[in-house]
Amino acid sequence: MGSFLDISIIDGPVVIGFVGVGDRGTVIYVKADAGVSSSALKDRLEPLRTDVRLQTPEQLTAAIQDQIGIEWAIGITATATVGNYVIKTSVNAIVGTLVGLAVFVFSITPFVESHPFQFPNGPVTLALDAQEAARNMVVLVVVAVVSVLIPALQAMRMKILDAIWGT
Repeated sequence: MGSFLDISIIDGPVVIGFVGVGDRGTVIYVKADAGVSSSALKDRLEPLRTDVRLQTPEQLTAAIQDQIGIEWAIGITATATVGNYVIKTSVNAIVGTLVGLAVFVFSITPFVESHPFQFPNGPVTLALDAQEAARNMVVLVVVAVVSVLIPALQAMRMKILDAIWGT
């Protein structure tokens, strides 16, 4: 099978992301306009490109369930599977917030200080309180972990064959 560009379709109003290296994209996330189903959007986009694989949220969920079912079938425990998802999410959230903080502190803030926003009451620059930044980072990591923990715990209750077959 040739290489594909994966496009994941999510309900909502705007295009939300593009993942790739250089000029080679690997994943594009698309949000549909309000009232447009992901299936209808997929049906509309499919004829445009034959080298693109479109996946609806339901298909992505089924793929994850398949992966979990296969992990269980080869002997990986449900606890280890959930732990794996929690660890990956935690690492991604921590690295993402640290990179974002570094970009803000070392790039955006110095630029805005040298080119402040002009308001009628005078120039305005950005300020960052270390305690507020730390609190926001902790909240972001907690929300990320909870958002992966809930579906992972729900998947733990599935039977192996149901997870593999997506039923």
